[in-house]
Amino acid sequence: MIKYLRFEFIRNRTSYITLAAIMGGIYFLYLMFYNFVYHLAETQIIHEIGTKISVQPLDINSLYAPFAILLFVSPFMLYNRLFNPVQGVSLTMLPVGQAEKFAVLLLQCVVVIPLGLTAVPTLLNIIVSLAGGVPLTGLWTSVGSFFSDLTTAAIPFQAVAIWGVLFFRRRKLWKTILTLLCITVGLSIAASITTYIYFSKQSVQPADFDLMNLLPEKSTVMFAVTVLLWAWGYLKMRRQQF
Repeated sequence: MIKYLRFEFIRNRTSYITLAAIMGGIYFLYLMFYNFVYHLAETQIIHEIGTKISVQPLDINSLYAPFAILLFVSPFMLYNRLFNPVQGVSLTMLPVGQAEKFAVLLLQCVVVIPLGLTAVPTLLNIIVSLAGGVPLTGLWTSVGSFFSDLTTAAIPFQAVAIWGVLFFRRRKLWKTILTLLCITVGLSIAASITTYIYFSKQSVQPADFDLMNLLPEKSTVMFAVTVLLWAWGYLKMRRQQF
């Protein structure tokens, strides 16, 4: 399995470099906007005109949206040719068990890529902090808060992408996005109907009614959805003769 993992790192090195470069570019754009557009305007309008602006590191949580998008796209970058009758033959024919292949897939997508995408803005923030003489205390608080939201939102979001990579043979990304949109619309309609039925049976509408109070904890739901999607993808992978 170690040799296969090394093979996967070498095979996907271009994808890793691309993801890191995109994350670094996004960080640079956010840094420029925050320090030389937003912060400069705030200082000159609200505080004192002519105040000297010092470059401040970013709150990593401000990069959560592009981070989640890159995390979602990453499985398609690494395994977009999987099950391709021509380009995917070399990967499927490797003398490694299906469980080991799936474990390496999860290791790359769920561990290596999130850590790598987080490391890029963290290292850049350290450089900016040291160059500008800004304390690093707020930086580590930002990183801790960022990781606390990772398992409840970004990883389940990526689990949909992993399922799509293993479920579809062709046009994996677009079919997965379309499926995700259809499920989202369906759940929204179901929630609206459930709320309407609940209220129609009440003689007096409760003032503090919240549909979320009828559901389990968010972390529990997200964990269950993630595991189910992984299991479904693995079973589909076995049928596809991965």
